[in-house]
Amino acid sequence: MPTFKTVMQQPVVSRFRSFEVFETELQMEGITKPLTIALAGDTHLSSMDTRDDHNHRNYMWQRRLWFPFAPDILDEFTTLPTRKEIDFSVLLGDIMDFPSAANLEQVEGYLRRKEFGPYLYIQGNHDDHFPCDVETQETRNGYIAAIDALATDTTGKYPEITPEEAKILNGCFHAVDLGEVILAGGHNLTAAGKEAIARGLSALKNQPKPVILCVHDPLSAQTLAGPIKQAWGSNVTPKINTDPVEIEVYSEGSKVAAVFAGHIHFFHNDITDGGIPQIVVSSQEKKIRTGSEAEQDKFWSGLGIVKLVPLQK
Repeated sequence: MPTFKTVMQQPVVSRFRSFEVFETELQMEGITKPLTIALAGDTHLSSMDTRDDHNHRNYMWQRRLWFPFAPDILDEFTTLPTRKEIDFSVLLGDIMDFPSAANLEQVEGYLRRKEFGPYLYIQGNHDDHFPCDVETQETRNGYIAAIDALATDTTGKYPEITPEEAKILNGCFHAVDLGEVILAGGHNLTAAGKEAIARGLSALKNQPKPVILCVHDPLSAQTLAGPIKQAWGSNVTPKINTDPVEIEVYSEGSKVAAVFAGHIHFFHNDITDGGIPQIVVSSQEKKIRTGSEAEQDKFWSGLGIVKLVPLQK
């Protein structure tokens, strides 16, 4: 059972410029003042230039047709804190569709904007995906290290408290103390990443605050099975009794009170199979709520906003 009780309200969907905004309230035990967190993920930025070879450029053009709005979404997301009262922002993976020098430069440009403020950026399966298999291991390691260097910027406002136990590989786990709640997350689609997250969460049991786990791949939830199969023709893969992250999340003394995730390309708020509220967002969303095959293949864009408030007794 979770150490901290958390009650999730149904999301309110509104329009913000050309985007849908899913606003969700989490009433959380253990906090005494509100916090507002902005969420984005799965933008799949597909930028390349003359530094990339012919195979990469061909791949880029194909992917850009799938995800045409990535620059617009990132522009909106990184200027959102100046228009709404956002305390912290989380990018839930697959911000880049693949590593390239142009992608890295463009993402860094967005994240280093003065108006953006503090953030946590966890890696997804595409952030470190090399589609054409031509890079050397040294080049791959360089890209992964460069992405990890962008993992968090607290602008001196919040301390990063990543436990030493979790520092296994670049990009696997980071944790930021927001005062009354800790945002912690990492790459949960690799074996090393899962191990790092499990070790980090275990170490965080020693502190008294609730933890919000930020991962790319959602934790298992029965209510996700149908929508995922409808959207992608596949099944939910994580299992509580076999996945090391899920084992740790639901272990005795765990401080995880809620989960933020992405990956599945549609919005979904519900309770995990272990009884923890989970908010899944996507900034390039696959339509699954319409009937025709043509409409199901379209994407639209959205952002998430989560308001953390003290649990009402």
